[in-house]
Amino acid sequence: IFRETPCEIPEYDGYHIALYMGDTQNDTKDFERAFQKAKMAGLLSTNWRDAADVFSLEEARSQKQFRIENILDMNNPGQPPIFQLEHEIRSVKHPTWPGTRQM
Repeated sequence: IFRETPCEIPEYDGYHIALYMGDTQNDTKDFERAFQKAKMAGLLSTNWRDAADVFSLEEARSQKQFRIENILDMNNPGQPPIFQLEHEIRSVKHPTWPGTRQM
C-alpha cells in the first residue's frame, strides 16, 4: 500500500522499474511516441547496465528500450523534478516482454 508521507523524501537510491509499451509483439507505435515525448522533455538518461546509451529513436529501436530518471510536473515546466525514479521504457520487441510471442 502506498501512502504519502509528511516526512522529507530520501535521496534517490538507485531502484528502478520497467514499463512495457504496446499490446502485441509488433505494436511499437506507443513505444516510439513515448520516446519522442521523453526526448522533447529532456528526460532521457543512461545507465551503466546498458550495452549502449540511447539518445535517438534509432538507438531506442536497436536496444528495444530507453531510460528516464526524473518525473516532472508537466503543468509546471521549468520546475525541478517532483520525484526521481529510474524507468526502463521497453518495446514489445524487448526479449523480456511478458506478452505472448507470435511464431
